[in-house]
Amino acid sequence: MADAYSVLTGIGFTMAMFVAELAFASTQIGSAKIGILGASIVAAGSGLGALVWLTSGARRRLEPTKKT
Repeated sequence: MADAYSVLTGIGFTMAMFVAELAFASTQIGSAKIGILGASIVAAGSGLGALVWLTSGARRRLEPTKKT
């Protein structure tokens, strides 16, 4: 489950916008915002997918059982 949470931390939208405002010239801000938005959407989608997969019953059935 920690794997999925680590993927979700890729959504640093607000901080990325702040840094982009400081780092880029006014002519490049639009491109930076589009890139940040795209990366945030990909991170959110992959985090959601990882959470669904890690918490699904199908995954638990695929894992080998431990013999003691």
